Amino acid sequence: MAALRPGSRALRWLLCRSFSGGGVRLARERPTDHRDAASSRVSRFCPPRQSCHDWIGPPDKYSNLRPVHFHIPENESPLEQRLRELRQETQEWNQQFWAKQNLSFNKEKEEFIYSRLQAKGSGLRTESG
Repeated sequence: MAALRPGSRALRWLLCRSFSGGGVRLARERPTDHRDAASSRVSRFCPPRQSCHDWIGPPDKYSNLRPVHFHIPENESPLEQRLRELRQETQEWNQQFWAKQNLSFNKEKEEFIYSRLQAKGSGLRTESG
C-alpha cells in the first residue's frame, strides 16, 4: 500500500473515498425568512457543485464561527440524514448564539469604556484631538 503522507495521492483518495457516498449533492440552507436578524448576516459561502466533502467556509463576520456546508451522499440512509440534519441545526444555533453574544459583548464593552472615561473626567476624542 502507498504511504499515507500529507499531500500524497493515496491520502487524498482515501479521504475522498471515506467522505463520499457516490453522490454530489450538498445540503441547502434553510430559507432566511424565519431566522432572526443575527443569523441573517451569516456568510453566503457556496462550495462547488461537484464536491464530495463537507466544506468549511470563511469565518462569519459576527459569530467568528466557520460555517459548514454538509455533503449529502446520494445513497444517504435515514439515520445518516437525521445525523446531518441535527448537525445543521446545531450549527445554526451556534451561529445565532455567538452572533448575539458577540454583538452584545461589543456593545457593553463600548458602554463600559465610555463610562470609565466619563468617571475619569475624559470624554470621547473629537476629530480635532
